[in-house]
Amino acid sequence: MKRRTFLRLAASAGALPAVPRFGRAQILSAQVQPVADFYRGKTINMMVGLAVGGESDLMARWVAKYLGRHIPGNPLVVVQNMTGAGGIKAANYLYALAPQDGTSIGNIANGMVAAQAVGLPGILFNSANFHWMGSVAPLVGTIAVWHAAGIKTIEDARQREVIIASAGRGSPTYTVPAMMNQYFGTKFKILTGFQSGNEQRLAIERGEASGYYTTWSSLKSTTPEWITEKKIIIIAKEGPPTTELDLPPMEDLAKTEEDRKIVELIHSSSALGRPFAIAPGVPEARVAALRAAFGDTMKDPDFLAEAARLNFDVAPVSGIVLQGIVERALSTPKELTALARRLLE
Repeated sequence: MKRRTFLRLAASAGALPAVPRFGRAQILSAQVQPVADFYRGKTINMMVGLAVGGESDLMARWVAKYLGRHIPGNPLVVVQNMTGAGGIKAANYLYALAPQDGTSIGNIANGMVAAQAVGLPGILFNSANFHWMGSVAPLVGTIAVWHAAGIKTIEDARQREVIIASAGRGSPTYTVPAMMNQYFGTKFKILTGFQSGNEQRLAIERGEASGYYTTWSSLKSTTPEWITEKKIIIIAKEGPPTTELDLPPMEDLAKTEEDRKIVELIHSSSALGRPFAIAPGVPEARVAALRAAFGDTMKDPDFLAEAARLNFDVAPVSGIVLQGIVERALSTPKELTALARRLLE
């Protein structure tokens, strides 16, 4: 069956099988073939579901630069951007159409797990069936507002309209400010169509928008002068504590326990960081080798030296831990995911 036909059939069925099907002899042969022999001379395609120039793209290229040296056989790792539907297109491709032999991995958009949990249309993958490889660090998400906007606190944003630049629905750049409007009483007007962090920052500098949702690591790596010159004000944050930002986590703004659980589901993207995943049908030996290589990359002196130059934080999250985060997000009660869906649609 041609791959295109397979995807159409999967869409009409509404779901994909847990793992793509292969003949028993093919699977056994792949499992016994030494990992180094398999990868020697090969190329691994690392797909990025978001646009060139954003933090996901920069991080994927940075990891790809060093990952191959730690994989047995030292394959070449190349990055390919596959944008569409806020990252859904790339995740669908990795799940169903990419080679299932260990030569395809993905830097999955971190909002995909919550998107699946609430049942957004177009999703043909099951996040629980990916082999999660690891993440460089959990993310500290922020609402950053331009200094000239006159907004210095979240209370100010409850009193006055603030135009927020966003990629569009399905992206945390839309979901987080929309969630804050719903549960925290802010008056963010979300302006969509700015597909990358670069486009969002340019919109702010041109005066088309007054702020945006971004990560603290992205701000530090892409526009450190905005921080040092106090051109940007952080009015809210999500994710793990950091001594650099003296703000309570957004979850603490929730008024009820039900609201808090919805906020935590939306914020699962922060816990995932910029997660790397392996196609679901890859043999166990290669999954183990790729996970080990990712862990070794996080300790590579050259990798860490470049992290310092790029202003990227390195606090690795293992693939096993990511798997647990995914499973917890997908276990959110249906009555709450139905409420969260309105924010993600």
